Amino acid sequence: MRYEKFQEDYPGIWVYIKENYLDFKDFELSEHIEKIYDIRLDPEKIRNIRRAKGWKKKEVESNKNDFKKIVFSADEHAPFHDERLFNLFCDQFLRYWKPDIIIKGGDLNDYYDISKFSKNPERKNNIQEEFDIAHNLLKRICKVSPNSKKRLIRGNHECFDEQTEILTKAGWKKYNQLSAKEIVGTYNQQLNQIEWQEIIAKKIQRYTGSLFHLFNRHTDLFITPEHRMLFKPNNISAWRIKPLKSIPIGKNRIYIRCASSCNNKEYDISDDKIMIVAWFITDGGLFQVGKYKKITFYQRKSKVHLIKNILNDLRWEYRYIERDRRITNICGKLLKNVEIQCEIALTPNRSRELAGIVPKKYTLPGWVYELSDRQFDVFLTSLIDGDGSRHKSKPDSSWMLYGKRELLEQVQRACFLHNYRTSLSTYRDVQYRLNITPNKLTSFYNMRDHIEIVKYNGMIWDVQTPNDTVIVRRNYKISITGNSRLTRYIIQHPEIAPLAKRYLTIPNLLELEKLNNITYHEKGFDYRGIYFQHGTDELSKHSGYSAKLSMDKHGCNIVRAHSHRGGTHYKTTWRKSKPHHYVAHEAFCMCRLNPEYVERPNWQQGWICVYIDPNSKYFQIVPVCVVDYKFEFEGKMFVG
Repeated sequence: MRYEKFQEDYPGIWVYIKENYLDFKDFELSEHIEKIYDIRLDPEKIRNIRRAKGWKKKEVESNKNDFKKIVFSADEHAPFHDERLFNLFCDQFLRYWKPDIIIKGGDLNDYYDISKFSKNPERKNNIQEEFDIAHNLLKRICKVSPNSKKRLIRGNHECFDEQTEILTKAGWKKYNQLSAKEIVGTYNQQLNQIEWQEIIAKKIQRYTGSLFHLFNRHTDLFITPEHRMLFKPNNISAWRIKPLKSIPIGKNRIYIRCASSCNNKEYDISDDKIMIVAWFITDGGLFQVGKYKKITFYQRKSKVHLIKNILNDLRWEYRYIERDRRITNICGKLLKNVEIQCEIALTPNRSRELAGIVPKKYTLPGWVYELSDRQFDVFLTSLIDGDGSRHKSKPDSSWMLYGKRELLEQVQRACFLHNYRTSLSTYRDVQYRLNITPNKLTSFYNMRDHIEIVKYNGMIWDVQTPNDTVIVRRNYKISITGNSRLTRYIIQHPEIAPLAKRYLTIPNLLELEKLNNITYHEKGFDYRGIYFQHGTDELSKHSGYSAKLSMDKHGCNIVRAHSHRGGTHYKTTWRKSKPHHYVAHEAFCMCRLNPEYVERPNWQQGWICVYIDPNSKYFQIVPVCVVDYKFEFEGKMFVG
């Protein structure tokens, strides 16, 4: 039978298509499968599978009162979930109402180890217990409602945009170029140095929503509001990691790290050879003459003594010639004073020796990245002497290097690894300029002036590393920043790092594959004209205001969580003299009202019920507020 082998190889995907083809279009199924199973399945193949099996999208035949029933609940925060409330929800409400779809709207777990709130330290290191509790809560729902479809929404996104690059051992790479065992640069906050570590996990997904653009002359970050930043509030305090949206944006100054060091030991090479290699990269030429290699240096007379002194110290033989060539510009830079040009030609033996140290003209040798900080200072000084300049007012702290982009990108990477902050920009048409300073930090004063919120529709990504940090670059500006929160637990438990790469995902940690008919969503989703979401970005302390903020942002009907409050917001717009009505609801919470980390919160318990007419766009949303474990629904009183 056609597709029989596909069914055998991918039984989970087969069942997913069979159970969801009526609710989603083929391209939507393709996107969901890619997110859940990390397999790209062409929508046309999904359509062919449906046709081969007779799974056709027929019109729903039902009477007007045959509504589809959906229940939305969220914010259990296990182990702070209210067991009595959950029993009332499962044992009485679900058994009575028998919903077609059950949606869990995020924050099923509380996560002591990755939470930003101060909590009882006795709960530390119990993250697996919390996942076990959450798994059992879902298991109870599946047992009570085996025929209902279940959907689980993740609460937060902590990612970069698709233009952001990450530093690897092989250089800068985009998210889609990373291998499963890629070695990337990270920052060890305790040792205050760069460390190379294998990524534990990689997250890639499509995202539509708001991104924060954080920028100044030395930083350019395009990140989700929940992305965690490595920063400190002043120059002497310790480094901190917090979500960007949690950092005060008033008239305060914060510092972000833009460079660090690997603290390399001295590399086995003399300073004179380091300097002559730098001069060869900027002012040397390599020629093949028969079977011999010939290296010649070209420099104006006022600076040629710098090269001659190095060669004399090395005791290398060379031939020296002066020529009056009247050169007026170099690398697009107009020369103010035209000088006599000098040539220094090495002997064949010395040319061969130097070519063995630096095989290519515009490529940094690999050992440059392994130099100690002192040795790299020697190398960089010679590079600046050759093709750079020093700022007149700050000659000891502000330098410029000019040349081809490919070479300057390599120099930028080496500078970053040796405590130099850099930024790369175009200079005079096809030429580039690398700005270099020994300052490792950049500061933001009044961050409100350096953040803009941008609408974004594209891929976002993040990786997880044991050090909880990554080194990224965007628009040739480098920053050290935090990564996904779950890695905080790995730092405290390095023994689980080998397993984390395979298992550290929400579906795996909750063991969703062992449960019945649960679809996992990294973000909110639209269903029959209602957008169900966790609602992390929009939050207010007043009931109903968070619902309003979500409606203002998305411009549609909303059912959302995260605020722990009940609330409703209505809005009517007019198009061509016809009213259009919208509604947004906050879905209460399922956790206790007296958790250890907050006193007397303004929270309410409950959930949201939705009736949807499958034959039209009509729906009815009914909030269920539970007070003292009592609520009335459809004329029936429920008591827990």
